[in-house]
Amino acid sequence: MTWLTSNRHVLWLVVAIGFGKTATGILIQGPTVGMSGVVFGVGAAAVVRSTGYALQDSSLETLQVIVVGLLTPLATGFLIVMIFAGQRWIADFSHFLGFLFGGAIEAMYVFDEHETDTDDGEGPAISKTIGR
Repeated sequence: MTWLTSNRHVLWLVVAIGFGKTATGILIQGPTVGMSGVVFGVGAAAVVRSTGYALQDSSLETLQVIVVGLLTPLATGFLIVMIFAGQRWIADFSHFLGFLFGGAIEAMYVFDEHETDTDDGEGPAISKTIGR
């Protein structure tokens, strides 16, 4: 993920996902311990970021459809595991929330960068973030 963006971006993402999943988890299910949900979130963010990079020459609408098309079955799979696994020592709900937060947070960045692309010959804004 840092190869696609920057260390600072990944740090912000980890903090935001950790806070979001923990706060939401406490309100809905109860506190969970560990960073595994954040790992799932960074994984979802990497999927979104790499999709944005791969589709940098396409329209914003195409990018949005592809991102939703990739994240929906994955999130649905986590939801199904969470529902059918029942109570166990693995915090499936934390993984599910981390995945949702990571994908959603990164999608905001990728979609915003895709919208600010210009036709000045410098290429899309998303490609400018690579190599930081």
